[in-house]
Amino acid sequence: MGRYIDFSDVANRYKDAATYGDAETLEVAYIVAAEAEVDGRLARLYPIPFPSSPAPDIVRDLCIDMVYIKLTQGKVKTVEIQAAVTQRFKDINSRALLISLNGTLIDPAPITATDSLAGTMYGYDDPANWDVSSYWEQASQDERDYASSVSS
Repeated sequence: MGRYIDFSDVANRYKDAATYGDAETLEVAYIVAAEAEVDGRLARLYPIPFPSSPAPDIVRDLCIDMVYIKLTQGKVKTVEIQAAVTQRFKDINSRALLISLNGTLIDPAPITATDSLAGTMYGYDDPANWDVSSYWEQASQDERDYASSVSS
């Protein structure tokens, strides 16, 4: 049995899940991995692990879907579920969707300067734009080498 869900939760939502093997084997093979992935994706904003008795509904929901996605990798239905799960994680990370437990919001971590939502004096910038390629680094080094050889 996992921290947040057990295999009966998956089988109750997705009836065909039980056709992939016995519950005990599937719990060991998939539930632990799904719960770890959910924790890993949410750890930036929330203290993990979440309380397990009961776990927040959205955490349980994400775990159930992640188990099914892992069970049925590559099927058309799985692709649709994966897109929905990905969107929910984006919504949680952008704080458009917050996690609650028993009707009480769990406070997310404060936004820091290193978050992708952090802005500069020129506005917001996606961290993907912060990457520097090795070509740029080599060009900078070549420029410095040339400048020092000319001034010598």
